[in-house]
Amino acid sequence: MMTFLWRIFDPQRTHSIFLIEIKEVLLILCKVSSIQHLTSEMFALVCNQNRCISLPRLQLLLAIFIKFLVEIGEESAYGSHNIPEIMNQCHSLYPGVLGIDEYQFQCLWSGKQTRFLIYANLLALVKRMNDTEKLIHKTQCFGCHTERIIGIRFKCKKCTLKDDRCYCDSEISENDKLSYTLCPIRCSKNKSQYCGGVDAMSYYVMNGKRVGNFPKIINRTETSLTIEWDYIRRKHGITEYTIKADILKTYAKESFYSPPEFVVASDQDRYEISNLHPGTEYNITLTAKCGAEVCDSVSIKDETLIENTHIHVSLGLVSERFDIVRIRYGPASHDHDTVEDFQNFKFADFEEGQNSIIALSVACVILAYDAQSSSRTLDFRSELNKIIDNLDRSQRYPRNAIRLNVNTILADGEFGEVVSGTLYTDSGAIESQVHVISDDMEKKSQYTFLQDFQNLIRVMPHEKFVNFLGVSASPDWFYLLFENKHTSLKNFLLDSRNNLVLHEGVILQIIYDISSAMEYLEKIIR
Repeated sequence: MMTFLWRIFDPQRTHSIFLIEIKEVLLILCKVSSIQHLTSEMFALVCNQNRCISLPRLQLLLAIFIKFLVEIGEESAYGSHNIPEIMNQCHSLYPGVLGIDEYQFQCLWSGKQTRFLIYANLLALVKRMNDTEKLIHKTQCFGCHTERIIGIRFKCKKCTLKDDRCYCDSEISENDKLSYTLCPIRCSKNKSQYCGGVDAMSYYVMNGKRVGNFPKIINRTETSLTIEWDYIRRKHGITEYTIKADILKTYAKESFYSPPEFVVASDQDRYEISNLHPGTEYNITLTAKCGAEVCDSVSIKDETLIENTHIHVSLGLVSERFDIVRIRYGPASHDHDTVEDFQNFKFADFEEGQNSIIALSVACVILAYDAQSSSRTLDFRSELNKIIDNLDRSQRYPRNAIRLNVNTILADGEFGEVVSGTLYTDSGAIESQVHVISDDMEKKSQYTFLQDFQNLIRVMPHEKFVNFLGVSASPDWFYLLFENKHTSLKNFLLDSRNNLVLHEGVILQIIYDISSAMEYLEKIIR
């Protein structure tokens, strides 16, 4: 193991190996239950005391992983040339000062538009191969029809060895003669020689049984294209193929990276190009290499399928009065797919007429063009309503019980502004801090807000924290109400510029209170 680590990080053995390098390599080699488990352990390995990974730390993590891949011969596709693009994407997606948190780190491993995804897919593929190494297939062998196939293959091991055939060109020199211990299969052109197996790949040529040299697409999905090509006869043998997909035309609004160049063994005649974008036209180039030289190259154009964007619409009317909500829908059928036909729609409590038909037609058109963003809003709103429903009724206040001082903005954050206000209850008026939650937060901010709101409810009430009074919510606004504290940290520090001497007991009490609060928060959040 130490020799392997020396080869990765310091072949000349001129300096010591850092502990983080050893830990990361051992973590990659360990068998984990899932990729999510691996990413969690990876985050815990390199995060700082703020539970964040700075961009220099992330670059170090990536550089160590790339050194490991270079050692096993994957420099062309997974080398250090990918680092600048990955770091630029991370800086644009997550421009925070402290770095990226655990949720953002998980998004790097699962996001569809990040260059980092090529490394995540590689680890996922290795894990799948490891998990299925001793898997017993339920289907029969393609060759002998036996019902016991172990591992990732379509034939049993016996049939796989039996079907190996030599296609060498019978021009082996005297110095390159191979022993039968390398391969038990004799050459079909020269019976006195042995094929040599994978160690003699340079003597192989394609058998040329098929007709035609041009590749074709045999299967296409929304995110992949499967290319198949015919064998090409070459005198000195084809050592490998390279496949590259370049984007010609796309309907995507967001930018995304082109798939890397794939290297395929010379004995294969098909390959599935994955991680493509739906509805995008690609120029796929297949290049055959004979050693360091390019034997032949051919291109083909094709495009991936477009995802099914059909959305069924159900028309209805929602009325609300005195906390009573009534919802009435039209018949649940597919007749509403044509927005011009409203014969089967049953109007409930509003007048039948041309104005109603026009209004509902416009609503259908808007929903058809903005279905995706609408669904996101509904998801966030429904999750928020679930949390509000779990609150005690005494913590839910109507809008007329709150008076806002919109000219007094106390703070401005990711979730909206904090203004001063007054809450009127049966027991009297309470000076409050009102958090006005923004209605145009991004999906990532919505997810973070829901988590923080749930943690807030779990923690409260607590003697060390500012008292949480409740919420005021409707489809048009959402307020969080807190007890107002006149003394802020800034004012306290400004007042401390005077010759104010704190007693040692007061300082110890402050430290104890902060430590108790942080300890309590750690138990709740984790």
